[in-house]
Amino acid sequence: MSKIIVAYASATGATQGVAERIAETLRAEGADLDLLPAKQVTSYAGYDGAVLGSGIRVGKWLGAGKKMLALGGLEGKRVALFCTCMSAVECKPEDMQIMESYMETLATSTGAVSTKIFAGAYDPSKLNVIMRKVMKMLKSPVGDYRDWEAVEGWAKEIAPQLLTD
Repeated sequence: MSKIIVAYASATGATQGVAERIAETLRAEGADLDLLPAKQVTSYAGYDGAVLGSGIRVGKWLGAGKKMLALGGLEGKRVALFCTCMSAVECKPEDMQIMESYMETLATSTGAVSTKIFAGAYDPSKLNVIMRKVMKMLKSPVGDYRDWEAVEGWAKEIAPQLLTD
């Protein structure tokens, strides 16, 4: 049985929720896994695969997510990457192409077998004043836009790639 790590960087809890649903779905598919916040990930030793995700700020993964990717040790492991992004809620095609290109760059650097961009959730009360102003300037819609069927569908899609011995 393959041992998987599902790890996430989440500023407001939206990405954490997606990671939890991915972990729940993979467990239902037979995965033996650990679910950890990015800050607790110190090594990928002992894992056969990894599902790593981060929220997006200013078009890039959160700092804890970047550090998680920079750890090294993913070589030869089955890896899948995801992000949550409010830009995915009401996204112009050219903006989505930029996000897809960014995720593809991360996939190339980690050897990821799959990437996915999910819409996030925005609750102004979970952000500091500066980030609330940024989100207001960006006209980010308030609400939870996570598509749980899409999250579960992607987890089921990647399960055979991650769980093969």
